[in-house]
Amino acid sequence: MTDYQKAINERCSRRAFVLEPLENAASLRERMELYNLESGLRIRLVENDRDVMKGISASYGMFSGVRHFFALAGKQSEPRLNEKAGYWGERLVLDATMLGLGTCWVGGTYHKDLCEKKIGLAPDEKLVAIILVGKVPHQKTIKEHLIRSVARRGTKPLDELYTAAETPENFLNGMRAVQKAPSAINKQPVHFQYKNRTVTAEVPDRSGHQGIDLGIALLHFEVGSRAENRFGEIDGHYMLQL
Repeated sequence: MTDYQKAINERCSRRAFVLEPLENAASLRERMELYNLESGLRIRLVENDRDVMKGISASYGMFSGVRHFFALAGKQSEPRLNEKAGYWGERLVLDATMLGLGTCWVGGTYHKDLCEKKIGLAPDEKLVAIILVGKVPHQKTIKEHLIRSVARRGTKPLDELYTAAETPENFLNGMRAVQKAPSAINKQPVHFQYKNRTVTAEVPDRSGHQGIDLGIALLHFEVGSRAENRFGEIDGHYMLQL
């Protein structure tokens, strides 16, 4: 997880990409397939697609040069689909970051119908979100700097992200990693609690983007705290023993 910690510190959402073939695509596909096996998801990597990306550019107006993306999908019957998509999708984000690639989560403002056809979505599957990936310019665009500035101003103070009577250093390290996690519209809805060496995490509503945010935050906490185990779901709550 050490490399993931470095990737968490380096990662930032990028919206301007270079029109080039996807570097390290084989390595990303290998990681993707491993995560699919472990999670039960059906994540697909789509390369060199202009049609779906036109839909994104037209609807969102904030992207350029986009050609490659991960499509995060799974069984509609999976009750933890959104959390799984967030957790394993963010693993791919950190993998791509370590390979020197840029990424950006996109939850709803893209050409979803076209994307579903492109990946051959099965009738019993649901497309949760996509993650843009590719080579990016060394310097951020003016638009990217502006978006980054606005996002930073909206970041919650660390102590608003958790409730705890005591705060051991490994817990605080986990929360510092959570503070750096991507979140839909930078809402940061995930709230953590620490008591008697037990960490719990929850959001008001897992059915939409908050569920994805929850999965992302769980991974970031595990990495930052250097937890020996992963979060498990008990009685509707995600819990981890530190």
